[in-house]
Amino acid sequence: MEVLAKAAIHATMHRLREWTSDCGRTIENVAFFSVALLSLAAGGISAVADEAGPPTLTIGASAPDFCLPGIDGKTHCLKDYSASKVLVIAFTCNHCPTAQLYESRIKQLAADYAERGVALVAIQPNNPNAVRLDEMGYTDVGDSFEEMKVRAAYRQFNFPYLYDGETQKVARAYGPTATPHLFIFDAERKLRYQGRADNNPREPLVTSRDARNAIDALLAGRQVALAKTPSVGCSTKWLYKEEGRKEELAEIESKPVELQLVNAEELTKLRKNSTGKLLLVNFWANADWNAAVPYTMLIRPGGEVVYKDQGAIHPLEVKRLIVANLADDDYIGHQAYWQTH
Repeated sequence: MEVLAKAAIHATMHRLREWTSDCGRTIENVAFFSVALLSLAAGGISAVADEAGPPTLTIGASAPDFCLPGIDGKTHCLKDYSASKVLVIAFTCNHCPTAQLYESRIKQLAADYAERGVALVAIQPNNPNAVRLDEMGYTDVGDSFEEMKVRAAYRQFNFPYLYDGETQKVARAYGPTATPHLFIFDAERKLRYQGRADNNPREPLVTSRDARNAIDALLAGRQVALAKTPSVGCSTKWLYKEEGRKEELAEIESKPVELQLVNAEELTKLRKNSTGKLLLVNFWANADWNAAVPYTMLIRPGGEVVYKDQGAIHPLEVKRLIVANLADDDYIGHQAYWQTH
């Protein structure tokens, strides 16, 4: 039987584009079909800080003041941590795969030093509207305040997680070049270390735990031996980048939508998935076909089904399955991280 996806194409594609706004890497690693629809497009993701932003706070400078909303419903200010011997401010975010790989390490840092007078505060500096769709291919959520709550709950963050994405006033005062980027202050709130948490996103290969070394030195009353290291991750998404996202969306919307007829033989081939990519298939119809649709499947190369469900699609669940099944070609360890909770 031949199936043709007909009416409401514009509305449907708008819905699909909206749903896939956090899965921007689809043409590289994920093919998407809706009934007999084409694969959707996507691109790469930024891997390192690659453009100029505000200057980074210099060693010896005083900690710039801040009062920011936290995911706990409270407003957190610099003065709230005045009793701590050492203050660690970690600029991080949700969407960046490198930042995700450091989530557990930042949690462990907070836990290991909590009883030793060290406070750790995380700040999300990115403006959500400045993150391009092709930078969202390794994440379940974006960088909005509400999505920060989702990630923190899912990963059980044990530290304050504050939002600065709307004005970026605090981020501009500190100058993080990438996420994650750590700033470590002594008891007088003078900056004594800034840069990476350690020297390798792949935790088993870490040979220099720079942030821990800095904290240990400060607690022991010693000078920090290595006060500055490069931060490696996704570049900070400053407000001016919103124009780039708008241009990207305009380009996506300008592309035509193609429809194809499919028969039983072609559906059988689709089920075997010889694309070499993850295959997301969503069957839908304009009319109620005895509640047979919508029906969604996620198929690995070679035909292994990792997800199937009848009924309305569950975006967050499917996104997490996608990132947990992406190849580890760009961010080794990322797949394993998303296969654990």
